[in-house]
Amino acid sequence: MKFVTRPPIDANGVGHGGDDLDEALFAFFRSEMPHPWPRLQLPNSAPPAPLLHLAQLAPAPSRRPWFRSPRFALAASLALLIGGYALMSAALTPPAQPDNPSLTGETANTKWNKKDMEDQDPIEDENLDVHEWLEQGKFGGTYHMELTPKK
Repeated sequence: MKFVTRPPIDANGVGHGGDDLDEALFAFFRSEMPHPWPRLQLPNSAPPAPLLHLAQLAPAPSRRPWFRSPRFALAASLALLIGGYALMSAALTPPAQPDNPSLTGETANTKWNKKDMEDQDPIEDENLDVHEWLEQGKFGGTYHMELTPKK
């Protein structure tokens, strides 16, 4: 049998040198190995037949009540999880529109409804240029209309 030789000090091009601990461990483990290595001695007779193991009987059914079984505990915990989710989602309603006029963009003087907007005629004046745009904000949009005299 051939003993394994030590790797070179600069393996993989890293260049790590051996230290005292490395030398001490190498010497210790080398001293624990038998020297010379014993020769293999084969037995004179044929190996014994392997022992046969009898199959184990199925365990007897449990005598605990059905409501103390692990499967019941798993089913009950899943039912509580799903029921709690349904209860919490029904209890939480979406937030209502804010009543604060500064958040909705409306003031006391500029409350519009759709009917008021439909009743007004569009501005048609030959001397005016109409420029309209919609600005989207965090809490809604703002409609802008700019009227400038034509040049």
